[in-house]
Amino acid sequence: MEVLPILSSEGTFLKKSDLDTWKLNVSELYAVYQVSDKAFSDENYPAGEYALVFVGDADAPTSITLQVRDGGIVRVDYGFSYPPEISPDLVERYLIEPGSPYPK
Repeated sequence: MEVLPILSSEGTFLKKSDLDTWKLNVSELYAVYQVSDKAFSDENYPAGEYALVFVGDADAPTSITLQVRDGGIVRVDYGFSYPPEISPDLVERYLIEPGSPYPK
C-alpha cells in the first residue's frame, strides 16, 4: 500500500487512494532549507533532502513542512507554533531564510 507519512503530535499515514480528500491549507511560504543529517528519519518517516515550510491559513495559525526528495513529497510535518519554530539541528543551510521575502 502506498502512503504519505505525516508527523504531527503522533505519526500517521495518508493512503494514496485518499490523497484527493487531503487539504493543504496554507497562506504563504515561510522558509526553505536543506535538511541536516541530524533530522529524524527512519524507514517509515523518511526525511527529505529539502524542507519547504508553509504558514497555515488564518483559520489554523500553524505550520506545515513538506519534506521533499527526488522531486516528490516524502513526508509532511505539522507544527503547532506561530511563527514556526525551526530547530537549528534540522537545517544544513537555508535557501530561503525564515520570514524572508521571496519571489511570488
